[in-house]
Formats: sequence, structure tokens, C-alpha cells
Amino acid sequence: MKNKLLVLAAFFLLISCKKELKVNNAFREEILSQVHIQKDTLAVFNKLLDSLDQKNVSFCEYFNYSHYALSDSCTLILDKKYDVRMGNYSPEYFQEHHEMLSNAIKNYEKKLGIDENSASIGEYIEVTNDIIKNHCRAKDEKPEDDPKVDF
Repeated sequence: MKNKLLVLAAFFLLISCKKELKVNNAFREEILSQVHIQKDTLAVFNKLLDSLDQKNVSFCEYFNYSHYALSDSCTLILDKKYDVRMGNYSPEYFQEHHEMLSNAIKNYEKKLGIDENSASIGEYIEVTNDIIKNHCRAKDEKPEDDPKVDF
């Protein structure tokens, strides 16, 4: 009986010590370790990564989808609406594109449970940091399950 309790205790100890695998662990270890980010900013950025981990979405997947794929979708819709030919874009086209894209990004971030502050910090860090920017461009990941986002 005593041996069974020891084996059971050892089993639970091993399970509790097992490191939880998250989709952004490698990004944190390999990329963020090379980047110098202020402590407060890093805390907010980690909050963003935690939200993405809960949805099993990598940072690069999130960023590339929210800033490139959604923009491409908006462009396709508006090109048809405005019958754009030979690059003849009106100021109204650009205004509507901006509004449509902003709403699509907000809806996507809401679906992922990302607050506005974390999203802003994530965008700032990705855009201003060449290590992260180049890493995400090289990844060019697409979500496995493209969410339906209302424009």
C-alpha cells in the first residue's frame, strides 16, 4: 500500500512539473530573447501572447492575418464596389477601406480576446522591431480556420 502511494505521488509530481506547451513558447524563447523591450511594454505584450495562446494562435499568424489578409479582403470588396481601373482610387475609397479594415481588425481581436491596449503594443513592437518583423514576414502564417469577420 505504501509503495502504491509513493508511485501515485511520484506520478502526480511528474504531471505537475510538466511544462505546458503553448503556441507562442518558441516565439518567446527564440525571438523575444533577442529583443530589448521595456519591462512595462513587455508585460503588455506578454498579455497579448497569453490571449493568443488561449486560442492556439501564434503572434505571427495573428499579425499577418489582421494586417495583411484582412486588408487584401477589404481591397477585393472595394475594388468591385468602386470599379477601380488603372489605379484610379478616390479619397472615398481609401476612407472606406480604412474604416472597413479597422472594423474587421477589431472584430478579429475581439474574437481572440485581445484588448485594444495589448493590440496597440503588439502592432508597435512588430512594426518597429526588425527581428520580430523579419521573423513574422518569413513565417507568413495563415490561420488554419479563417474566422468569418464581419466588415
